[in-house]
Amino acid sequence: MQAIKFRVWDSDKRQFSSFSFDDVASMATFWGMQGDAARGGFTYQQYTGLNDRQGREIYFHDILREGLQRRYLVAWFDHGWALQEIGYPHAGYRHFKDAHYMDVIGNRCEQPELAASLA
Repeated sequence: MQAIKFRVWDSDKRQFSSFSFDDVASMATFWGMQGDAARGGFTYQQYTGLNDRQGREIYFHDILREGLQRRYLVAWFDHGWALQEIGYPHAGYRHFKDAHYMDVIGNRCEQPELAASLA
């Protein structure tokens, strides 16, 4: 069984930390941080279960690049992971299975400018 993994963006420290639910200590850490999240400052991003073509893990709100120009935001769409195209006025969604042919180039927390033109 695959562990349920998260990374947590701390907007005050401007960094990620990560953990998984593969043991009780990790689960306690998550629920402790969630209490802090109610006061703001934390963004939780779940691991999707897929890796990019370089082997990097893909998380919710990661930004992927295909070729030289096409960029996609990892999003939740209609009951599943999807790739939302960035930068086109009539951008749509692409099937998530295509993500393993792309490269992670950033994420919405660390590089918000990469997703700024999200239509």
